[in-house]
Amino acid sequence: MRQEERRRGDGGGSSGGSGSAAAAAGPTAARQAAAPAGDPLRPFKRQVEALGGVFLQAAAGWEADDGLAAAAAAACQRHPAARVMIASGDTDMQQLLSSQVSWLRLHGHPSSATPLGVELVAVAAFQSQHGFPAAAYADWLAFVGKKEASIGSAGVGGKSAAKLLGRYGSLEAVLEAAEEGQLKGWGPAVQQLLSGGGGGGWEQRVAQLRRNRQLFGTCADPAVVDPPGFTQLQAALERLQPAAAAAGTGSRGAASLGTSSGSDSRSSGASSSDDAGAIRPSAELAWRQPMFARRRRQLEQLASAEQLRRVTATPQGLAVDALLAGSGSGSSGSGGSGGAARGDRSTTVLFLVCPCDVPQTSWQKAVAEAANSPPGSDCTPALLPLLHGAMAQHVRLLQRAGYRIQLQLPSGGVTQHGSSDALASPSA
Repeated sequence: MRQEERRRGDGGGSSGGSGSAAAAAGPTAARQAAAPAGDPLRPFKRQVEALGGVFLQAAAGWEADDGLAAAAAAACQRHPAARVMIASGDTDMQQLLSSQVSWLRLHGHPSSATPLGVELVAVAAFQSQHGFPAAAYADWLAFVGKKEASIGSAGVGGKSAAKLLGRYGSLEAVLEAAEEGQLKGWGPAVQQLLSGGGGGGWEQRVAQLRRNRQLFGTCADPAVVDPPGFTQLQAALERLQPAAAAAGTGSRGAASLGTSSGSDSRSSGASSSDDAGAIRPSAELAWRQPMFARRRRQLEQLASAEQLRRVTATPQGLAVDALLAGSGSGSSGSGGSGGAARGDRSTTVLFLVCPCDVPQTSWQKAVAEAANSPPGSDCTPALLPLLHGAMAQHVRLLQRAGYRIQLQLPSGGVTQHGSSDALASPSA
């Protein structure tokens, strides 16, 4: 959706989340005017290209949603057997789901339902959960509105809208049924909104619903992406063809393509189940979740390479810096499958606390607390109260799973303390 059209539609409210997009992000004219000299996205662009990716920027006036839709459509058209994964925290991405396209939803912090802070949504799962086609998600929003976009409801609740779309498939089909008088018995809210028969009130309501649908819908036209970036994307898709052909045959796809709207575009490489959309716990995926991607970057600045090699995940899929078991034993491996089958007192998870893990005002206090701890003592009691909300939630989940927690600053390694749960140094 064009940014100026969305602003006209929502009365100057939010533009629908375009600012967080990475693979297809286009700053508005106001941001460009306020931005300092040079390209503020250049460091991220270099990072994406260094990983072998293609950096896409939305054309002037268009939003990241549209750029992502265009990139996904181009990949599906060029490689009909490939699977495309869109990594984003924006729920509007659900309208792009198809037999080829899945959505890796990035949550702000981990929870018991999503311990890695991510979940993979497939088109079949969407249909099963919501009761209407994923392609009609923008039609559903046209009925119910979206608070974050400052677009209010048209007067029909989410359940009624889902049933309408489950029966008729699209907004236009619902409007056609209303004109033909087929919506009797659908309840007072639906009757009040969709009572057909012509007249100024009916026409205004229909116009508003169609306007909402346009605001929430995406445009997959290649013109929504800056031409140089789209040309690079097409070239990358051409290069992918030999690898796709050699990888295998069959309808489930010979290649996996990723499109990112999160803080780390590499999320698209995660292992997944073809049918259920379940994500296998892995350290690789854990560190691509936004909260832990930030930790990784800061730890790279604070810790040695030897320490970072200990990155792993618990069997439950909870991301940790190291999973250690037994008295004085080493890490149980970095593949996420080692260690005890379940957390218990003989299994300890280690975090090297970095500035991302605590509020900005608490970092110096954390350093002082660690420095003032007696030699050989455990710094965890001093550091644990300083953790910020997302990290504290992650630690609570680990504790509920039965693990012991060990917190250390990365510069000093892990000290051996005199208990039966003594840990090896991270560099061991």
